[in-house]
Amino acid sequence: MNRARQELGDLTLSQASQYKKYQNQAIREGKRTDRALAVNKLEEALQAKQLQLLNQARARVAFDNALRIKKLRTKLIDNLNRMTRPKNPITIEPNMRYFYAHMAYQMGLTKYDGLEPVDGFDMNAVINALDPDADILGDKKYYIP
Repeated sequence: MNRARQELGDLTLSQASQYKKYQNQAIREGKRTDRALAVNKLEEALQAKQLQLLNQARARVAFDNALRIKKLRTKLIDNLNRMTRPKNPITIEPNMRYFYAHMAYQMGLTKYDGLEPVDGFDMNAVINALDPDADILGDKKYYIP
């Protein structure tokens, strides 16, 4: 399992959550194992069996990844809906609201981009809000091209 986690950890999210791919590869290696045993090729059967077990572990890890991604996606959409609902929306600084809505749009979670704040979007305000040391170090400015 650790090897499968490590291998899938290096892949993109979409690749690391394709559990069906690894299930099919495990089935293919299982059949290859059976064919090798039928003709008494024990070394080839052992290698195929090891690959089958590795692919089963990859499938399990990929399935867990897919579940985690689904939960995070649902949480992001729910938070966005809470921020943009017409009645009683949660209060959040306008730059953060736009940033959250824009990132959801960029990730393909929504069809429409967020509305920019009336006084313009300030990325430094977002960075300072997300930086845990901003209160300690004071109001610092980042260079955003």
